[in-house]
Formats: sequence, C-alpha cells, structure tokens
Amino acid sequence: SQENFLSALKRQLGRSYNVLTATSGELALDLIKTGGPVAVCICDMQMPGMNGLEVLKSVSAQAPETVRIMLTGNVDQQTAADAINSGEIFRFFNKPCDQEALIKGIDAGITHYRLVTSERDLLEQTLAGSVKLLSDLTSHMDSTIGNDAHKMRSWAQTLSIHMKLQRSWELDLSCMLAPIGRLAIPSELREKNWRGEILTAAEQAIFDREPEIARDLIANIPRMSEIANAVYFQNKNFDGSGFPVNETSGKEIPLLGRLLHVLKG
Repeated sequence: SQENFLSALKRQLGRSYNVLTATSGELALDLIKTGGPVAVCICDMQMPGMNGLEVLKSVSAQAPETVRIMLTGNVDQQTAADAINSGEIFRFFNKPCDQEALIKGIDAGITHYRLVTSERDLLEQTLAGSVKLLSDLTSHMDSTIGNDAHKMRSWAQTLSIHMKLQRSWELDLSCMLAPIGRLAIPSELREKNWRGEILTAAEQAIFDREPEIARDLIANIPRMSEIANAVYFQNKNFDGSGFPVNETSGKEIPLLGRLLHVLKG
C-alpha cells in the first residue's frame, strides 16, 4: 500500500535526512507551507487527487527554491519529457528505484538548494547593504532626513499591518530611499533652501526633480524597479497634480507611491 511504501522510504532515508511524508498532494503542499522550508520534494506521479506533475507545479509556485524529484511506477517517457521540459523537476526516477541512485539524486538536490539559497542570501545582504549605504550617506548630509525617515518607517510598519500588505518590506525600503535624490543637489542650494530664501525657477526645478534623481539612483540596484518607481511618484497627488508632470492619476499611480505620498504627509 501507499502507506507501507512511505513508511519504508522514511525508514531508509530517515537515518540521513529529516523526512516528512504525505499521502496526497494536498497534504504535501500543506506540509511544505507549514513545515518548510523544504530542500527537496520527492513526489509520486500517481496519487489520489492531484497527480505528481500537478503537485510539483504547485510546489514550484509555492516554494520555488525547493528542488523537485518525481517517482513513477510507469515507464512513461512522455510524462518524463513533459515534466523535465516544463522545468518542474530536477530528477526523474522509475519505481522500484535503486536506493543508492535515489540518495545520489537527493544529495544533488540538496547541493543545488544550498547553492540557490546561498546566492539569494548574498543578494539580499548586498541589497540591504546598498540601501543602508545610500540611506546613511543621505542622513549624514542632512540629519533631519534620518529623523524623518525613521518616523516614516515607523508609520509604514503600522500601515502595513493595517492594510495586510504582502510585501511590507518594499514600503519600508521606499521610506528609507525616498530622500536620496537630495544627494545630487548642490550643498549651497540645499543650504539656501534650508535658510528659507527664495529660490529661482531653475533652482526650484532642481528640487522638484529630486524624486526622478532618486529613481535613477535606485534603478542601478538589482530587483529594485518597483521601489524606484514608488519613489519617483512620491510627490504625485491622487488628482494627477504634482511631480512627475504627466497624465497619471488616481489608481494609475503605483500603490507604493501613493502610500509613500501619504506617509510623507
């Protein structure tokens, strides 16, 4: 029976790995959701309810870093080709599967998982470091900026909880990076503005384009396009007035940009 097969497999592999088992695709997906992260998912093609390929497609969407291996009792070359070509699986084994071959496949999967996750962690650390550097430079240049950003991030955290934002970190980074356009404004011009002196039209235009300067700086950081766009629209009013001067208004303005505008007050 399926339960006996799973028990035997768990006994065989449990000495070397932390093994979770499920008797259906639905249960497997729940396990990955609640018991994850999972490095390697081994799935039988024939199961009650969802078949193996359907399950592995769902695993790919739910936990894309999880490495996927398929087992099948049928030597179905088309099924194997479809699964491999769709990019849903890492290895394909026919049952009964040689234990040594399966272990090699699992080890290869774990190695691949560690490579992917280590690259992700490195990217995240690089991203965090880049953002902190830009934020610190801006705050060092103008201490009031750091204080304002701290208040905005605090309000943003409350707003994210209230709105149940799925990617609240994007709003947090947007608050940190919103003022970095100030880096490109000459110090004498910033001091003139700080003293409350009247700016010429050309000088005011430089301040008005601060969000555009910020966007262009942020756009150089990988995976930051949405945050760059939010910062670009931080001074745009819901009725379409404000910077940037274009026809964008209402819900056409990116949500992060609208939230940033509200948080700036």
